[in-house]
Amino acid sequence: MLLLISGLGDENTKLEFGQIYEKNYRTMYYVALKILKNKEEAEDAVHGAFVKLAEKYDTYRHLTSQEMTSLCVIIVKNKCLDMLRVSKSGLQSDLEKVDYALHDEKDQPLENVIQEEGEKELLEAMKILPEKLRLVLELRYFHEYSNGEIAKILDISKKNVEIRLYRAKKKMKEVLQYERERQEI
Repeated sequence: MLLLISGLGDENTKLEFGQIYEKNYRTMYYVALKILKNKEEAEDAVHGAFVKLAEKYDTYRHLTSQEMTSLCVIIVKNKCLDMLRVSKSGLQSDLEKVDYALHDEKDQPLENVIQEEGEKELLEAMKILPEKLRLVLELRYFHEYSNGEIAKILDISKKNVEIRLYRAKKKMKEVLQYERERQEI
């Protein structure tokens, strides 16, 4: 990690990045371990996530501490999913977790659509969502943050989190239905 930090530029930047590393490493490792179920792979994912963050650090350095933590979690989660895609054997079980996590007793129509759709379509539909809706879904269902925790991370009200979750699920339903109808034509 020292080699990574040494390539960042001035001393203030190195110090800032070092603090981000210290603050977020454990959380990122926990998320990676939960997804990958392997200590070495989890460490690789966290390292890869920090490399990616360092490459674009100037773009992200203006973020608040909470936003940076959220970004770190999302980057490491995406890195883990990329690793699972490469090792096809782990892909199916992870996608099943995603499918299960998005089931919500409050929204039966979405649940019915998700049950009918494959996991690949589900992940593709999430990519189409606007960033603010996708981010709330990822924090809630991939990282298992509570609505209150998400509100703190994103600096929005708990009610706003609930609204965004509802809108994200509704949009996912529309996208999945549209894709199904398009395939039937």
